[in-house]
Amino acid sequence: KKQGIPVPNLMLDEIRSLYPDEYKVGLWALKLIYKYTEVKLGIGEAAYIAIHLINATEGKDVESTKILVFSRYIIRIIEECLGADIPHDAPQYSRLMIHLKFLGRKILDQIETKEETLIDYKTFTETSPVLQTCLDKIGEFIESRYQYHLNDDELLYLTIHLNRILKI
Repeated sequence: KKQGIPVPNLMLDEIRSLYPDEYKVGLWALKLIYKYTEVKLGIGEAAYIAIHLINATEGKDVESTKILVFSRYIIRIIEECLGADIPHDAPQYSRLMIHLKFLGRKILDQIETKEETLIDYKTFTETSPVLQTCLDKIGEFIESRYQYHLNDDELLYLTIHLNRILKI
C-alpha cells in the first residue's frame, strides 16, 4: 500500500502460472507474517515474494523479469487477436504460460534450434485466419523487439497452444 492505497501486482497471474511452487511459498510466507505480526498483506505480495525466490535460486535477477514481461506481451497480443481475455484459471492458459517461459528463455539467450518438424504448422492455420493473424503478430513482435525469427517448429508449438486457447 502506498498512502493507504493498495498497489496491485500487475504480474500476479503470470507469476502464479509460470512459478506455481514459488507462489505457494509466497502464500505460506503471508500466513507466517500474519501469524507473527498480525499484519495482513495482499495476495500480490505472495507474487513479489515468489519473484525474490526465483531471482535468488536462478541467479538471474533480470532474466526472470524479462521472461515475465515477454509472456505478458504475448498474452496481450493473443487476447487482442481473439478479442477476449483468456481465463487465467484454465489449464490451457497454464500450459501456454509454461511454453512461453521456455520460449522466452530461448529467445532472450538467442538460442537457435534446428528444425525437425514433419508437420507444417500452416495446415492448422489454413482454416483459421484469426490463428494465422495472431501468429503473424507474435512473430512480428518477437522479431522487432528481440531480433529473433521464430522457426516453423516454434510456430507449430504456438499453433497447438493457440488452438487449445481457441477451444475454451
